[in-house]
Amino acid sequence: EKLRNKRSSWGAALTVLVVSVLFFIALGKAVWSWQFVLLLLPILFIHELGHFAAMRLFRYQNVRMFFIPLFGAAVAGHHYNVPGWKKVIVSLSGPLPGIFLGAALGMLAMTYDTPWLLAGALLAVLVNGFNLLPLIPLDGGWVMHSLLFCRHYVLDAGFRLLAVCVLLAGAYLLADPILLVFGFLMAMALPVAFRMARVVETLRRRGVAATSPDDQSISPEAASVIAGEIRNQFSQRLSVKNLAQFTLQAFEALNARPPGILATIVLGGAYAGSFALSAVLLALLVIGQQVNLADFFRAAAHAPRQPIAAESIERAGLREAPAAPGEKTIIVRFAAHEKAKAAFDESRNQVPAGGTLVLFGHSLMLAIPVEDAAAG
Repeated sequence: EKLRNKRSSWGAALTVLVVSVLFFIALGKAVWSWQFVLLLLPILFIHELGHFAAMRLFRYQNVRMFFIPLFGAAVAGHHYNVPGWKKVIVSLSGPLPGIFLGAALGMLAMTYDTPWLLAGALLAVLVNGFNLLPLIPLDGGWVMHSLLFCRHYVLDAGFRLLAVCVLLAGAYLLADPILLVFGFLMAMALPVAFRMARVVETLRRRGVAATSPDDQSISPEAASVIAGEIRNQFSQRLSVKNLAQFTLQAFEALNARPPGILATIVLGGAYAGSFALSAVLLALLVIGQQVNLADFFRAAAHAPRQPIAAESIERAGLREAPAAPGEKTIIVRFAAHEKAKAAFDESRNQVPAGGTLVLFGHSLMLAIPVEDAAAG
């Protein structure tokens, strides 16, 4: 009950946020440039603000945000009776606003030709798209865990082992000590995670119902059953506090029911679509740093809308020489090629001397000398 009812005040949560931001800026400035830190900080804040809002909406308790120097930011909170579909929404509520923000900034940057804004858009899409990778502890990893890998303790353990391998491989290839630390910590936690997943699986098979009238509290009877199974799975003697923490963790896992088939398909499709959208936007923004995409899209928007076949182009007047400097061209557009063709056939024998009549799709173009144009 002490652990479950533990609360932090708004003042304490705000202090943790401010202090962590200051550490993030100080250490970030030692490694990166000021420009990069000032771009990254609001992107991470907006990302975590999405998680924070979703957790508050779903009545998570003790929600607080903090920054992790040189790595990112996080939002912590607990809810001991939250279904899996809500966990998926909480996980997606961070990357999706960031991706849409990056798209909006990219459009503004290309419209007004603002390089620093384009760099911010690229960083926003990159950070939030990276978070959608299906690896724990990234948001995409928790989405896949809530949808699929929480359904059996072997899948859970295998998924976590994959994340450890990727982190350690990334640390080796990139020579990144931060990835090495996170990979090592996750590897150390693997045995406990495996045992806890097996505890939950065993309790589910026994038909243990971890429900509570207020969606948060745990009855003494349920706590006793869960604690007894935890003692069976752990050979070493656990302290009272550790046993209580593991009991609450198992209680939450028992209540985190995986989504049904239809909900899994819908939420999985939303996740896959978000990942694809971030990849497309990232490619466009990278290209946008090299070429002016705004000019390209404007040209595409004003491109000719009627296809023209080469054999439909006809000429009357038989003048092959290029237009003279003093020549005028009259252009008439018709609603359809057939009407332009009829007008061309009617006028082809009336072309003035030195003039040229051209049928081009829906248009007729008459090039005549200046003196004839003035006389006409």
